Amino acid sequence: MPESPPSKVRPHPARAPGGGEGVVARGRAEVAYAELCVTSNFTFLTGASHPEELVERAAELGHVAAAVADVNTLAGIVRAHVAAKEAGIPLAVGCRVVLTEPEGFSTLVFATDRASYGRLCRLLTLGKRRAPKGKCFLTLDDLVEHQEGLLAVALPVGGMDERWRGALARLRGVFDGDRLSLAVWREYGADDRAWMARVAEAGERYGVPLVATNNVHYHVPRRRVLQDVVTCIRLGCTIEEAGLRLAANAERHLKAPGEMARLFAEMPGAVARSAEVARRAAAFSLDELRYEYPEEVVPPGRTPMEHLTELTWKGAAVRYPRGVPEKVAGLIRHELALIDQLNYAPYFLTVHDLVSFARGRGILCQGRGAAANSAVCYCLGVTSVDPDRVETLFERFISRERNEPPDIDIDFEHERREEVIQYLYGKYGRERAALTAVVISYRSRSAVREVGKAMGLSLDCVDRLAKSMDWWDGGVIDRARIREQGINPDDPTLRMVMALARELLGFPRHLSQHVGGFVLTKGLLSETVPIENAAMEDRTVIEWDKDDIDALGILKVDVLGLGMLTCIRKCFDLINARHKGTEAQRDQRGNRSDGRGCDQDVPGPDRVAEGQGTDEERRSGDGADAAVGDVRAHKPGAAGGGGLPEIPAPREGIAGRAGHAVRTGDRDGDDQGGSARPVAPGGGGPPSAVADHEDGSEGAGPVGPSSNSSSLCASVPLCLDNVPPEDPATYDMICGADTIGVFQIESRAQMTMLPRLRPRCYYDLVIEVAIVRPGPIQGNMVHPYLRRREGLEPVTYPSEAVRAVLARTLGVPLFQEQAMRLAIVAAGFTAGEADQLRRAMASWKRKGDLIARFGRKLIDGMTARGYEREFAERCFEQIKGFSEYGFPESHAASFALLVYVSAWLKRHHPAAFAAALLNSQPMGFYGPAQIVRDAQAHGVEVRPVDVNRSAWDCTLEETPAGPALRLGMRMVKGLAESEATAIEAAVRRAGPFRTVAALRRASGVRAASLRRLAAADAFGSMGLDRQRALWAVRGLTDEELPLFEAVLNSPAAEAADEAADCGLQLPPICAPRKIAYDYASLGLSLKGHPMAFVRDWLDARGAVTAADLRDQGRTPNGRVVMAAGIVVVRQRPATAKGTVFMTVEDETGAMNLIVRQGVYKRYRRALRGSVAVLVRGRVERRGEVSHVLVRTAKSLDGRLKNLAAVSRDFH
Repeated sequence: MPESPPSKVRPHPARAPGGGEGVVARGRAEVAYAELCVTSNFTFLTGASHPEELVERAAELGHVAAAVADVNTLAGIVRAHVAAKEAGIPLAVGCRVVLTEPEGFSTLVFATDRASYGRLCRLLTLGKRRAPKGKCFLTLDDLVEHQEGLLAVALPVGGMDERWRGALARLRGVFDGDRLSLAVWREYGADDRAWMARVAEAGERYGVPLVATNNVHYHVPRRRVLQDVVTCIRLGCTIEEAGLRLAANAERHLKAPGEMARLFAEMPGAVARSAEVARRAAAFSLDELRYEYPEEVVPPGRTPMEHLTELTWKGAAVRYPRGVPEKVAGLIRHELALIDQLNYAPYFLTVHDLVSFARGRGILCQGRGAAANSAVCYCLGVTSVDPDRVETLFERFISRERNEPPDIDIDFEHERREEVIQYLYGKYGRERAALTAVVISYRSRSAVREVGKAMGLSLDCVDRLAKSMDWWDGGVIDRARIREQGINPDDPTLRMVMALARELLGFPRHLSQHVGGFVLTKGLLSETVPIENAAMEDRTVIEWDKDDIDALGILKVDVLGLGMLTCIRKCFDLINARHKGTEAQRDQRGNRSDGRGCDQDVPGPDRVAEGQGTDEERRSGDGADAAVGDVRAHKPGAAGGGGLPEIPAPREGIAGRAGHAVRTGDRDGDDQGGSARPVAPGGGGPPSAVADHEDGSEGAGPVGPSSNSSSLCASVPLCLDNVPPEDPATYDMICGADTIGVFQIESRAQMTMLPRLRPRCYYDLVIEVAIVRPGPIQGNMVHPYLRRREGLEPVTYPSEAVRAVLARTLGVPLFQEQAMRLAIVAAGFTAGEADQLRRAMASWKRKGDLIARFGRKLIDGMTARGYEREFAERCFEQIKGFSEYGFPESHAASFALLVYVSAWLKRHHPAAFAAALLNSQPMGFYGPAQIVRDAQAHGVEVRPVDVNRSAWDCTLEETPAGPALRLGMRMVKGLAESEATAIEAAVRRAGPFRTVAALRRASGVRAASLRRLAAADAFGSMGLDRQRALWAVRGLTDEELPLFEAVLNSPAAEAADEAADCGLQLPPICAPRKIAYDYASLGLSLKGHPMAFVRDWLDARGAVTAADLRDQGRTPNGRVVMAAGIVVVRQRPATAKGTVFMTVEDETGAMNLIVRQGVYKRYRRALRGSVAVLVRGRVERRGEVSHVLVRTAKSLDGRLKNLAAVSRDFH
């Protein structure tokens, strides 16, 4: 089992070892030849070699140029381009155009300059935009219209009938100046001479010179077997059934020029012609593409840079009403100068426009990643990380030396991101804006399934083989595991299947769309790269992925969706709707507030539905919380603070000035930023934004004397602006690892870290987000930091310069920015060199020589400045750890904002938070069952789905003890939202209903939907349990019976239905089966936990519960115990060296299991595939967190029959 998983795709040559460095070709042939007819695996399931393999092989053989010409696509051409630059061989850029009219006519088409390349891209875009995804419909007229400057090599087919000859004749008439050729290749059969003679005759008749090719489909002969297999996969047949549809030999590989000269000795001009065409085509290179960013609309008489400068300083004045700090002012001037020099002002204006659009629609958004290193982005409202409180490094974002476009990631609510996407399409047009592609490639299971079927294995055998694999296996399965499935591992066919599956790993299957990476251009994007329709309606996608556009220096704007932003928005809506109802009832009774302007213990409406009002009201009524961490002054009684300013005012709190007053390693606060003294819950501080928390506590007041939250009360909508900062109760919850559902810190690894790190302020959360990552772990940064934090190791600095860089993290570099600053202040690097070091960090395992060069420079520079060599080498080893994915500080700072807000909502509004989580599914580590159980553990009453009381979403219902959570009909598996909405409307109009038939008549929903609701036990308010409800819907059909409609809808019919339902007596169902039915229909049960029904059996064997594990007295550290539970989460991090982390759950809570690699292999069947497991192992404790180090495992599925629980598995 490898220590890290195999790549999901073959590495892009730009990111591969030595990629793009430039290597001289390995040989020159005496005969000038270039293979032009080359099909790579980007002609999906046809070619059997990667583009880079074909290019590298062409260079090895001494071809004068390389070529890749896939069918109607340029998807693999950038990979070929990068590989060609590395190999030092020219590349002919083109494709094989296959026409639909005349059907089957095809020709190779190559660009000769930038203009002709643009016409080729437009041609392909035309064919793809008029066709469904994955297709291209082109005619001969289309080709003729776009032929200027292109070289064409017509391909012979079959008998070369009159339609084919007519098309060739027409091309001869338009491809002037010797731009048309006719390909000829050998079939390596008995009629080769006759075939070649027919091709030669056609060429002579129409005056078209011949070009020798080998119609290549793979780079070396041994790939022929794989090519046969992918052909069978494409055709949906087995090897035995394929027959003549497979190639007759293994000759379709790249051949040496000398061999081609021998094969075409009778046509010497055809070989020479290939070199001539290739040289003419290779005159154009993709390096000639000059990306131009679109111009933004600016006020008359202003340049984009002048407008950006004005917006930035205006935003700075709003962000810092007491005056812009000199540090920030210096950063702004520095950044604006660099932006002006590199002409990136339009890009920043675009991003500002996107954020402004989102705020205008009330869509939560947040810039993160490298953008958070920018003071300009902060002033524009793109990011919420205050550069006065976080050490920014703009050169990580934009570098003069690198001269590459910046990369800004913006997260939007994932359910409303489509509005932003369509805004971009509408603003720039489909010809200038499109999403980037994602190459979907074969992975272990899909490769085994497809190869197994092609090789003729039975479907049952293929299924068992695939299910026996883990994602990290890399196509290699342990022999013992194969035997477990009843399959002979020594079977020759099986061995060939596994070998071919390993070869197929990383092969592209199809192109999908990037989650949000947009390419925008000034001119026609369709002249830079072909654009096709996406599978999703109203979306278009370019053919290149993010690595392709990075390799060519094309700028991308990331419009990303973040589920937690949606969850937070929905949580705010629930809380605000609840308090809006409270105010309405108070006004009706004539009650008064307590003098502080806040409500006191006034019950709200019977049911508070999320987002009451129309969509337009929700989007336009309150946009005050549209950007994370934004703060605006609120006027009591004004909805949303009376408008939506362009730039938010400063936030004294979570990530603002008071929020940074308490620093790691410096607990005395910051006089300049206001005190960070904690205010105990209910302890005399000003009231929070919403005084009556769901948990009954008053909540902690805002931190710092300058906080503006003291004037807020329940009449002001809760939003990201007025969440009370630095709340001690929230940090107490976080320190106790009570973080199920909390953004970024809900994983097992994070929960284990929380009691050790014990965050007490915002910056501690920044560190918490960043420290549990592969980079810090592999760089040996975690334990030194924790020891220093706990006072077990002294904190020392070799110089004041190093102290200034590392003081906030106790002398341990945890962030990429710190590594870069350390190189600048301690080793004399320039800012540009420091950025190159960062890029080398990300690729040192692929380009070890590059990081080695920087390592020598770093160590030599530090020692020359008086630092000890041991310190310099230790710093370098820590820096190398960032190659395993380490967070930049700017990214962690952005995420920490959402960590705090989500934790505060969970602590003070657990019912609303749980409802919002359920309404935002799927997201996070935990499923609905765990979210519901966690809410119950926090005192929330959870009520079942009910047709008379539930909406589509989960809602809140008022009770004397606080809001109860009513599960929504979205929880019912297979139920359409439209059906649930129809039921909700019928109940609101004419309900509640007493019979199923009455509900059916009023709502018009399908009988199948009622059966799903009955199976989910959702008719309790009618007095019907699951059995009786299923009986009541048994005879319903979706057929219309107009003749009987009046009778069926009469009061007498309804009374008869009710009497029939009440008089029905059915045998009872046992409790365990009820719970099993709940899990099958809802994925959870409120009637009990499945493990409770096997507790007697477990007790007899001495098994402990999750509650026992929390009790140090009953299960002390080191004790060997047995424990059992339903598997909730499985996780195998790449840095864990084969260790699998599991979370299991019983009726008393959750337990963490650690399974070492050897134990996992031994008990894999139980641990990998079971719904519930019984384990034996040693208890290990650290602070308040405990786990079981597993020694043995056994499946409990036989005792929990028919339980449809599903775990969430991660890596």
